[in-house]
Amino acid sequence: MSKYASFVNIAENVFKDIYPQIAQNIFELFKKQSGTVVEIGCGSAILSRNLYNFGNFQIFAVDLEFDMAFSAKQFIEKENKKTILPIVSNVEALPFSSNFADLIISRGSMFFWENKVKGFREIYRVLKKGGITYIGGGFGNKDLKEKIFKIMSEKNPNWHNQVKERLKQTNPEVIKNIMNNSNIKTYSIINDESGFWIIITKEQKL
Repeated sequence: MSKYASFVNIAENVFKDIYPQIAQNIFELFKKQSGTVVEIGCGSAILSRNLYNFGNFQIFAVDLEFDMAFSAKQFIEKENKKTILPIVSNVEALPFSSNFADLIISRGSMFFWENKVKGFREIYRVLKKGGITYIGGGFGNKDLKEKIFKIMSEKNPNWHNQVKERLKQTNPEVIKNIMNNSNIKTYSIINDESGFWIIITKEQKL
């Protein structure tokens, strides 16, 4: 099994229950049933496909890897979710105009971005005034986290260490430095049982 097939298999099977919950968490924060959404590092677009169920969104599912975007396309077509469009692109050079997206989301991808400052600068550029982000990682709630950790620990003895390494990137000082270097001033952090999420806002000018 290729690394892409393995990733899709885990997302669509082992992790499948977390995405409806994360989509619900996003929707409750966003509070809108329409708008333009960009998902970064979409994989099989499972988060986009779940968010689709909460409103009338135009969703652009972005991934750096062609194989991932192709996988997303197959799932989107199978579920007939025509307002989700998969795109191959790097977070450091997004193919969207400035002030394009009402909502920018990502689960898990920021831990693998080569240059996080460039990535967040691009995200802020693309984010519309009055828009928000929901970027980070997590499992939606406490029960789902415990369930996934149990399954993944049985599959991969090194699972806890891998998670621990990624969580080093969520250190408040690390995030503060990234935001400062990205010239992003208006942001907040969610760090609770739902996971670790960066909520960037782009204020409307009065």
